[in-house]
Amino acid sequence: MKWAECAALSESLGHSRFLWPSGGITEFNCEPGFTLSDLTGAISWIWTYPGDFILRVPSIASFLEVPSASIGGLLSSAITFGLFALIWFTVTLSKPPRLEGID
Repeated sequence: MKWAECAALSESLGHSRFLWPSGGITEFNCEPGFTLSDLTGAISWIWTYPGDFILRVPSIASFLEVPSASIGGLLSSAITFGLFALIWFTVTLSKPPRLEGID
């Protein structure tokens, strides 16, 4: 089972997809044992978490007109990418320029 399907199944059972699985990384695909699907599920969960966290704020979700069922996936990834790009540009542009020839 893919991690997205497992997350939907877990959600239907009352578990929040915003929480790390109680059994650790081996529960990302709802199957016993550790597999590659568990690893990709964990990486996807970590990558989309900042976007999911922002979209869970009701005022932001209503401003963006995002229903709660649509939180996650591509939109969360885009928000996470935008945050990392903003941080990178802020750090990169905030460095003072090096002056050549001054000791």
